[in-house]
Amino acid sequence: MEEPARVLGMEAVCRMRHPMALPKHQRNRIDQFSGDYPITVGRTYLVGGMMISEGRLLFLVRDDEGDPVFVPAAFFDVVAREVPKGWMFSLAAGNRIADEELWNFPVSALWGYPEFVREVRHIADLGEGDSRALAVFDRYLP
Repeated sequence: MEEPARVLGMEAVCRMRHPMALPKHQRNRIDQFSGDYPITVGRTYLVGGMMISEGRLLFLVRDDEGDPVFVPAAFFDVVAREVPKGWMFSLAAGNRIADEELWNFPVSALWGYPEFVREVRHIADLGEGDSRALAVFDRYLP
């Protein structure tokens, strides 16, 4: 069986890593308790997906430890501005897509590789370290 074509992400350069450095209107309710994200200022990251959650745009990147992490898009300057070929989009009301509950916070839109957008459990599985979800993530963000 032939491997599907790799869908690469956008490139973005990290400009900050601490949530309290964001303007107040770009922070969420837990940022005051959060430390630095495991990313490096000045480094270029491949963005594998984007989501709007609690009214804020987040990028899915591979952190400096190699794990998937959602990071505020405001931490980055986008280098490549085109939406990558093969990305998909989904618009949802609240925290449901196709009448299935996703996470415990409201997600209103998703862009990214097909499994990220279409598979209801994929994002939660990434967070839980599920081997299948991580293998999919690894395929798109080497």
